[in-house]
Amino acid sequence: GSILFAVLGLWLVYRFSAKFYPRWISLGATLAITFGFAVIQYVSVEPSTAHGLTILTVAAFITYFYNTQNDNSFKKWAALGILGGLMMHSRWQEGFFFIIPLIYWLRDFLKAKQWSARGDLILKGIIFVAVILIVFSPQMLVWDALYGGPTRMPDTVYRIIDFAHPLLFQFLFSFQHSLFVSTPIILLAMAGIPFLYRREKFFTLSLFIALLLHI
Repeated sequence: GSILFAVLGLWLVYRFSAKFYPRWISLGATLAITFGFAVIQYVSVEPSTAHGLTILTVAAFITYFYNTQNDNSFKKWAALGILGGLMMHSRWQEGFFFIIPLIYWLRDFLKAKQWSARGDLILKGIIFVAVILIVFSPQMLVWDALYGGPTRMPDTVYRIIDFAHPLLFQFLFSFQHSLFVSTPIILLAMAGIPFLYRREKFFTLSLFIALLLHI
């Protein structure tokens, strides 16, 4: 199952990348992700981990949002909520990617000149959040049973996460298994960001903010 999830997710990554870059570059980038990270290890040697499912759900969420960014229907927001809930089932931290549709929603809300249009956006936002909570509720029930609350997690999570004292520099540049040191292919991947920014400025900025919060 984990291998299948990873393959489908990487296929979505390739398809999404090919929207902005030549196919050979997109294929090379996808292969670099596959072999430059620990993808192979996690999906084959340690298939019990959620990494394969994470690749698939995050790729599906971002791809669907991008493809429907000009669609402001209730159906779109409900479907996005389903994908978002499934994405959080893989790792709750992936919920930081909700910042992407949130930024778009906030832009449209501020641009709307009539309160009827703003009310419509508020209702769609409520539907989005409600569907996420419904889909994610099984995990919240497990947390409630194990840790005494639907939003409580293992104590180790609270010791790791400290928004008041972020360790961004250490996480990115430390010689003790930091992101750029242990996976230098990311530095090469970042060279493609300016090209994406030229094509999709607002989307790139939204994605960049989501990635920073995720880190």
